[in-house]
Amino acid sequence: MSSGGASSNGWADHVCALYEEDPTLDPIEYFQQVVIQFPDVSKKQVKNKVKKLRDAAEKAYEKAQGSVEDPGQASKSSGSSLVGPDFLMFGDPRSDHGRAPEPLAPSECVRPTDDWEVQKTDVIGYGVYARGVVSAGDFIIREKPLLQARLDKHTGKSKIAEILNYRTQLEDAFVMLDLQDQIKFMKLADCSKLLLQHCTDHETSAAAKLRDIIAEEPRSGVAAVALKELVRRGDCSQDDASGKSVPGVFVTNAIPAEDFGTYSLCPHIARFNHSCAPNAIYGFDKDVGDHYVRAIRNIEAGDEICVHYMGFEGDRCEGLALHRSAERSRYMQSNFGSPCACMKCAAPDCSVSDRNRQHIKELYDTLYDHINFRDIEGKATRMLELLQDEGLHFPALIRRLAQDVDAAARQIRGGAPRGMERRLLMWKRLQYEAQRFMYTEFREYTQQLKEEGKRLEVAAEKHGKRSK
Repeated sequence: MSSGGASSNGWADHVCALYEEDPTLDPIEYFQQVVIQFPDVSKKQVKNKVKKLRDAAEKAYEKAQGSVEDPGQASKSSGSSLVGPDFLMFGDPRSDHGRAPEPLAPSECVRPTDDWEVQKTDVIGYGVYARGVVSAGDFIIREKPLLQARLDKHTGKSKIAEILNYRTQLEDAFVMLDLQDQIKFMKLADCSKLLLQHCTDHETSAAAKLRDIIAEEPRSGVAAVALKELVRRGDCSQDDASGKSVPGVFVTNAIPAEDFGTYSLCPHIARFNHSCAPNAIYGFDKDVGDHYVRAIRNIEAGDEICVHYMGFEGDRCEGLALHRSAERSRYMQSNFGSPCACMKCAAPDCSVSDRNRQHIKELYDTLYDHINFRDIEGKATRMLELLQDEGLHFPALIRRLAQDVDAAARQIRGGAPRGMERRLLMWKRLQYEAQRFMYTEFREYTQQLKEEGKRLEVAAEKHGKRSK
């Protein structure tokens, strides 16, 4: 018998090596490569070996994910999500288990105002704190803008230059508000004084102009009446009033709307502070023109509710969220006058967190270096773990990861390999739930993802029955 005979274990080892290199091939493709060195091996032997390898990989994967034999029963008896890591707010598309509410009317999704309150923070200014338990997916507040303006905030100018540049435009809009709305507007923070303390030499001329504006505002500026009323009520000290201007307050507190270049000032939403590991996100409902804040993690009573200020891009890992803590603090210093004071950046040692975030960025940047389903899924799974560790639960990025894994599976000839349907189903559910979280159940694409998930579920159940 030749050394390449089917009775030798050599052919089986060769199948294992090929499978380790690429687990997505069809059994006939493995056979075509193995038979070159082991001409006596049969197609049936190779096919059975590949089936054993895939069954073993599937069991190992399910064990690692904490899966159980009956996922329907698990959703009734367990509080964890079926889609993967427990930290996600997304759930099983077959049921309402673990899923965020999607009310039909804006009025239905406004949480009662007694679930949160504005308090003085231990670090600086005010913040919003939960009075009761807030579940991931809950709408904390919805609010219409008090004032909107179109601003070009990508000119590369300093924050001080921005305040000066938009002064006339913003003051013209401010005087159209009634007095009570002007008071709500001017009650908010203005970072101008803090920015002036740290201005650079090339900003000297602009800084002098801004000092003149904030000195003039309480005496004869367009907000003078509102500031005097705030001082009279005790809502603002004379010293604080002398550090505010209309453009300063707007630039400090405005958030982007859906329309690129449009910024909104919402008095209540402006009270939410920044965190590099936020438990809530900003959102904008273009159908009704509301801004909202929505929980992306469970929030306990007494916890501060924080959002993310740094313009994180969901489709690309280019946002400051993935930069080192020192860079994030510099951004906060130059834009808001003080370094980041969140728990991540205020920790005695930020090196582990910095390495984690750098690793997330590197994994994403190299996701498609090798078009191999196993490698892409492995990197995406590792990214989910690191995002959990870092408290970065951005639905847009999670959806993008799931889309990438799904796209890699679509490139496999003949569709997803048998035995991998359960893994693909997890990513499809994740993609669907992130899409649903961001754009509601009623979008056409959301429904398309849901139907694709159902088809994958049927395929996974069929494979499970054949494997028994």
